[in-house]
Amino acid sequence: VGPLVVSQQQAGCTLWVPKIVSCSPACGTSSVCTDNNVCTPNPAPKDVGTLHVTGLGGMDLALTSTSPGSYSGPTLQDSQYPPCSEGADIGAQSDQFSITGKCIAPFVLTGPDPIPVMSGQSAAFTWTPPSKSGISRVQISLEISHHGGYKGEIDCDVPDTGSFDIPASLVTALVNLGRAGYPSVFVTRVAEAAAPTQSRVKLTMLSQVTRDVDTGVISCGQGTSTCPTGMACDGGTKTCK
Repeated sequence: VGPLVVSQQQAGCTLWVPKIVSCSPACGTSSVCTDNNVCTPNPAPKDVGTLHVTGLGGMDLALTSTSPGSYSGPTLQDSQYPPCSEGADIGAQSDQFSITGKCIAPFVLTGPDPIPVMSGQSAAFTWTPPSKSGISRVQISLEISHHGGYKGEIDCDVPDTGSFDIPASLVTALVNLGRAGYPSVFVTRVAEAAAPTQSRVKLTMLSQVTRDVDTGVISCGQGTSTCPTGMACDGGTKTCK
């Protein structure tokens, strides 16, 4: 898959499609082809020393660097879920920055399961809204062709009000790009805070739910799923045809 470019935008949502590019000679493992014969270096992780995280499970978690970009330390127990109260302060500090963010409520997606995603119709999402407003937003990532080869996706960033409809025009455009078996959507409650002196250093709190979607295809080829009489499973797209 090449770099993604904007195809359409509406109501806080963007339809992304891959741009076909090629690099000759091919880019090495430390870079990626971002345009014709343009290799862009991959981001390099940075060691920031011991990272102290406060506000989770009543603990001061001291995370130590095992390699650049990789940290280890004490973990929270399942009994500590949720690990903080909605709206409470969460901190992350090192000798290079200090960030204070807010705890979010666990995300509860409601509505139909699977979620209908049909050409000519908006795609409706509903969830339990937070008890404290102004802390979080909701992000939706919908991609319905990954088993048949990536064709594009819709990404939305919308207010955390309890409901949102992806516009029908975007849904129709995504469906027209192609469908494959076992489509799903990621819906995430997100709260983000930036370090006052380093705006690119951010603390992100998130709670994510994955749900199946119904695009009208019959999925097959995983587990015990089989096709109706008279149809066969297309192994490339994992759909009955």
